Amino acid sequence: MPQLWLTYEELAAFTNQTPEKAREGVIAAAWDRRRCHDGMTRVKLPLAFMADCICLMAERLQRSDNGFPEAGSQAARMEWLGRRLSESGMTVSIADTSAEPQPAARPDSRQAA
Repeated sequence: MPQLWLTYEELAAFTNQTPEKAREGVIAAAWDRRRCHDGMTRVKLPLAFMADCICLMAERLQRSDNGFPEAGSQAARMEWLGRRLSESGMTVSIADTSAEPQPAARPDSRQAA
């Protein structure tokens, strides 16, 4: 499953609010948050909100730049989008969720010891 993690500032830019209001909304909605190695807190966007953000980013970038590859592969478009997001200061990385640790199996307390 793809994941998109944004700082409060990045989230605020997409929702047209202050980072403080974005943080309050994240806490109220109980979205996952994590302090990263760079000291910034990032928010894991729910799948539906993530899709909306990606579409909005692509639309904004496409309107602002004539370099968007109209023709070509989806990989070329994703590479362009990733490059533009990186240039704008966003952290872009692809998480391999298959590498996430799985919870340990709980022993069945009904089994005889």
